[in-house]
Amino acid sequence: MKPETVRTSSLKDFDAGEHGVRVPLSTGLESARRRVLLALHQAEWPSGALLRASLLSRALDAELHVLRILPDPTSVLLFLRPFELADVKCIADENRRFLETTRAWMSTVLLAGGDPDQQRVVVRRGALIDEVSAHAAELGAELIVVAPHGGRFGALVEVLARTSGLPVWVAREARSDDTIVAATDLEDATYPVVRAATRLADRLRTSVVAVHNLRPRASHPRGPGGVLPSVDTVAEITKDKTERLSQLARQLRTKTDCVMRHDDSTADAILGEARRRDADAVMVGTREQAWFKRLSGGGVAARVVQQARRSVIVTPLPPVRASAHSFE
Repeated sequence: MKPETVRTSSLKDFDAGEHGVRVPLSTGLESARRRVLLALHQAEWPSGALLRASLLSRALDAELHVLRILPDPTSVLLFLRPFELADVKCIADENRRFLETTRAWMSTVLLAGGDPDQQRVVVRRGALIDEVSAHAAELGAELIVVAPHGGRFGALVEVLARTSGLPVWVAREARSDDTIVAATDLEDATYPVVRAATRLADRLRTSVVAVHNLRPRASHPRGPGGVLPSVDTVAEITKDKTERLSQLARQLRTKTDCVMRHDDSTADAILGEARRRDADAVMVGTREQAWFKRLSGGGVAARVVQQARRSVIVTPLPPVRASAHSFE
């Protein structure tokens, strides 16, 4: 049954409905379908991200939805002069052009025939994180896919994952080995990143490598008076972490290699293991951060996104109290 269309006065949303109306999801069995959301920022046309999102949606038996975010000019226009009916028409026309162009681009890249009206494409206006998070919630999406960018994009991906509550897949070119390298700090006894990676690997029919980094003693944070932890303390911590990693390997149903690294940088350790195996993707977690860490460009996940030459999946994590032996 064709879903009912609803008129809206908002210029943020525009999809296959007529005259700028937005078509909501139906509430029948269709809502039980899995959905993958590819988010596009302004006039970007990342063919690689589209192809990866299409392959992921097929592997996960999910619908592929595409969201294009454009700037919202209403706030600027209202500041300069009263908003007029001609402005509404101009914005609606531009929305329609982007909708049609996006559909044509998808058909070309995916070599898809058929009716372009069946493509699930939406154009919205506003802030990227707010609009993507809202649309993903409306869809009931289980995964957000984005194309890589420069600058502080890693920090933006972290915020998007935490705001939406969904994993964000930064799609890069596929590698020779489809393994997923999952980073764990071993602080949460449920090991959420590794477990999420194994669930995904089961569905993608691939394998997982769990990696933990215990930095060398010389690079540990210094205690009061600038004193490094003692050799015995570091040995105790190493033994504890090794036992936890072994316990994790025994708990998982999916066959998982568990690796302990000793790099000065946790991000370097994760990416080094991914390079060593030529893994296809890296999965890292992100938690709420203090303001000074956000200002400095984000956490480990942000640095991995910025430095990686392969796909990175950033998954949101609940807060956890670090143990007394945590140096990460």
